[in-house]
Amino acid sequence: DAKEIKQALTERYSFAKENIVEIYDEQATKENIINKLNELKKQIAGNDKLLIYFSGHGYYNAEIEEGYWVTTESHRGKEIDYLPNSTLLKYVKA
Repeated sequence: DAKEIKQALTERYSFAKENIVEIYDEQATKENIINKLNELKKQIAGNDKLLIYFSGHGYYNAEIEEGYWVTTESHRGKEIDYLPNSTLLKYVKA
């Protein structure tokens, strides 16, 4: 899915390949995702746009109204391993 999205963005919508960041499979850890978001927040200026495409599993805890990305190293049923949407939003807002 993600590779097809990249192809569409570069071929149909003229996205520059050097502006596309990819993290796949075993590299899609909580740590690597947060590190990449940290790098991006230093590179993106106020008028720039950011598109995040996540092709993976998620989890929603209705009791606390929090969604999560289930990263590659996450253990099934261990919410502490998941990457909270609220954390992702903080990096995007930064």
